[in-house]
Amino acid sequence: MPVVVQIKRRKKLGQHRPLNIRLVLPRYYNPEKGQQHKPFMIFPNIVLPTLAAITPAPHKVTIVDENVEELHIPDDTDLVAITTYTRNVQRGYQIADECRARGIPVVMGGIHVSFMIEEALQHCDAVVSGEGEALWPQILEDVQNDDLKPVYQGGIRRI
Repeated sequence: MPVVVQIKRRKKLGQHRPLNIRLVLPRYYNPEKGQQHKPFMIFPNIVLPTLAAITPAPHKVTIVDENVEELHIPDDTDLVAITTYTRNVQRGYQIADECRARGIPVVMGGIHVSFMIEEALQHCDAVVSGEGEALWPQILEDVQNDDLKPVYQGGIRRI
C-alpha cells in the first residue's frame, strides 16, 4: 500500500519563516443539483477554530467556511488544510486539486478521508486519519522543513 506523493513548491519555506495558512470547511457540492444546492443542515465546525487556536505564533491563520463566505486562496498561501464529511468531500477534493495545481500543499482531515485515505491522497499531499489536533504542530513543522508525510495517524481522545 505504498503511496508516492510529489509536492510541487513555488519556493523553499525555511524553518523559521511564518506560514500563511488557510483552514477550509467546503460547502456541500452536488454537481447534479448545481452550486446553489443548500445542505439540509449545517453544524458549526469546531475543528478549524481549534486548529487556529493551537497554531503557534507567528503563523498566520485564516478560517474559511464556504457555507458562510466565498473561498479565496491568495498566491502567498503556504498551506491549505481542509476538513470534510462525506457530504462535502467532493468539493474538498476540488479545492485540493486547484491548490495543488498552484503549488500549494494541502492537508486533509475529517471523517471521510480518515476512512478513505488512498482516495484522498489522489487529491492532497497529506491525510490526517483520526483526531489530528495533537499532530498539528508536527504537521506545521514538517511543512516548514519540506518534509510533509503522506499520512498522519491521529488518535481518539479518552476522557
